[in-house]
Amino acid sequence: MPGNLILAWIPLVFALMSRAAYGGTISGRPLAVMAGMMWLLFLPNAPYVMTDLQHYRPTPLMPGWYDGTMLGAFAVTGLLLGVVSLYIMQSFVADVMGGAASWLFVLAVLPLSGFGIYLGRVLRWNSWDVVTAPVALLHDTAQIVRYPILYGEAYVMTAVFATLFATAYAVFYAVASLGTASQS
Repeated sequence: MPGNLILAWIPLVFALMSRAAYGGTISGRPLAVMAGMMWLLFLPNAPYVMTDLQHYRPTPLMPGWYDGTMLGAFAVTGLLLGVVSLYIMQSFVADVMGGAASWLFVLAVLPLSGFGIYLGRVLRWNSWDVVTAPVALLHDTAQIVRYPILYGEAYVMTAVFATLFATAYAVFYAVASLGTASQS
């Protein structure tokens, strides 16, 4: 689980890199796009930490409240890291392409992230497998698209985690908007 929490920080780093690299210059744009693509690739790792809650098992060696608190803290931290990195990327897209495009961006990213969580938790794929095993990963993804009835869990899990991520993001966005509205 600590390893998953470390992976949850990676999208935030790439979001900050993408934003910083752009800087409004033509030379920074390719780097910003590459960092943005890496952000999207690693984004599911942040809310993925929520799936570690399945490892909760009360034991006589450790009080249940301790394990529950630790797992809960990890899960909430991972979700928040994902939400903050999405907020950074949405504001970046809004600055470059406008508000409407930024919301379309969010609506596209949420199910992609949910699907990434399915690929990681159920099929055991990692973000770096896009580079190390692209053909096998593409094959598995094509099977899910080709045979939706056989892979119903993929669609349900994608929808559940996209909805969870969307709900957390909506709350964060509303709170962040309150802060910017009071400064106006």
